[in-house]
Formats: sequence, C-alpha cells, structure tokens
Amino acid sequence: MAGETKAIPEGVPGRVTIKVTERVTENQVMILEEIRKDRFVTIKHLSDIVGISERKIKENINKLKNKKMLKRVGPNRDGYWEIISK
Repeated sequence: MAGETKAIPEGVPGRVTIKVTERVTENQVMILEEIRKDRFVTIKHLSDIVGISERKIKENINKLKNKKMLKRVGPNRDGYWEIISK
C-alpha cells in the first residue's frame, strides 16, 4: 500500500487543496490592518474606520479570536491587541 495512488472520483477537480484556510472577510482584513498600525486601537475607532457598528466590530473580533488570529493582552482599558502569526 505504500506508494499506492487513489483515483480521483469523477466530478472532483484534479487540484484539490488538502488544507482549507480560514475565510477572512474584508471587514476582518481592515480590522487586522488597523490593529497592525496601532495595537491600542479602540472598538469605537475601528467602527469609524471600517464603517460598521461597534457591535459588528466586536463580532468580527470574536471571530478572529476563535480563528486564533487575534488575542487581547491585558485588561480592556489598558491592554492591547496582538495579531497571532499563522
């Protein structure tokens, strides 16, 4: 069985990626870019820059945290954002 190749089922493209990357939305990319510029950026400032509500910013940040792309270091008032490299 070593070196054995399996036939690709009909209808499946020949190029199939093994690892599917996490999808990141345009808003999440903008959030990450702003955090790269200023790791102390506030939710309010992100909301103004990205053009979505503070609630939506928080939702997107939670999604980025769940994807292990972002974490908060320190307390809410005096802490900062850290982008986690993959």
